[in-house]
Amino acid sequence: MKHYIQLHLLVLLLAATALLGEVISIPSAGVVVWRTLFAAVAAGLWVKLVWKKALWPGGRMAGALLGVGVVVGLHWMLFFQSLKVSNISICLAGLATIPLFTAFTEPFFENRRLRLFEILVGLVIMAGILVVAGSIDLSNRAGLTYALGSAALAAVFPVMNRRLVLSGGDPLTMVAWEMAGALAVSLAAVMALGESATLFAWKGLDWLWLLVLALACTVFAHGFQILLLKYLGAYTVNLAISFEPLYGILAAAWAFGEYKQLTPMFYVGLSAILVANVLHPVAVRLSRRCRSVLTEGSTLAPEPDPMYPLWVALSAAQHRAGDLASPWESCSPEVQQAWEVLTRPENLNGLRHWYRDPDGMNSVARESSRKALEACIARKPEDS
Repeated sequence: MKHYIQLHLLVLLLAATALLGEVISIPSAGVVVWRTLFAAVAAGLWVKLVWKKALWPGGRMAGALLGVGVVVGLHWMLFFQSLKVSNISICLAGLATIPLFTAFTEPFFENRRLRLFEILVGLVIMAGILVVAGSIDLSNRAGLTYALGSAALAAVFPVMNRRLVLSGGDPLTMVAWEMAGALAVSLAAVMALGESATLFAWKGLDWLWLLVLALACTVFAHGFQILLLKYLGAYTVNLAISFEPLYGILAAAWAFGEYKQLTPMFYVGLSAILVANVLHPVAVRLSRRCRSVLTEGSTLAPEPDPMYPLWVALSAAQHRAGDLASPWESCSPEVQQAWEVLTRPENLNGLRHWYRDPDGMNSVARESSRKALEACIARKPEDS
């Protein structure tokens, strides 16, 4: 429950991004350039000077993080472009389709089957937010198109980040490298569009809003979102972020006097999104219960707790990859204790069941579970 509350507080902070994008005067690609530059420098300095950790995560990890950063940069450029050509309501209406896209991207990256209820929940959210935004006229169609493109990209990088953070990545180090990747792609876009001169065309308090955008809404928010992905699935995180349009529209009504959005239809859309967010965990619980019923009478005992595998139990501890791949050889007392618990005879059936029913785990967890199961049987043949 604590992580769900933290997640929704994070969404409140993310909702401020649209307001800041509205008041900053420079073009969308330029906003991303300054946002990512400030964020990369701030995150890097914090890791190096305050935490006194190494910034180099290894060649393979660095390449993966830069790639994720490119996706993040493209997502932000489309997001701010939608704000520039339409308005906050239209932009956030498109962004609310993220759970629908995630219902497809998460199974693809995690090598699991599509879940019909996730698609249905995403459709309910999309319908609700379109009701909130009201009828979309032709003049706002371009803004909605940019927002939908931004939503599609936003459904990709949380799934990628979840895999990286569970493999031992440090959240703030990940932010620094991802912001470097986003900076590179946004700089390339500025040069390609011939907007280099606009980078320094700041007006009024643009510098202040850019700093707030970079430090509060990027370094802190992005890093904390990555941290939460250790405990919550990408679909769950993106589903909660579907509240961002509602918070953003409410804030826009207060900050910019857009009270015309607060019609009875607004509350109809709000109700649809609230219902969808409640239905998702209920549907997950029912799905697990159905699988448990189907496994009754099987020679394999049902897995009592989906958070049981060693890979999940140790993911928050940020151990070396070798500790998770070969925990029986680890020198870490915490790893040794977890491995001893995992290899008890009474737990082997649960581990077998978990591995053979992979619908509830991603490919990284499945591979670690396979290694653990093979090692269990190899070390304890009498229990197999």
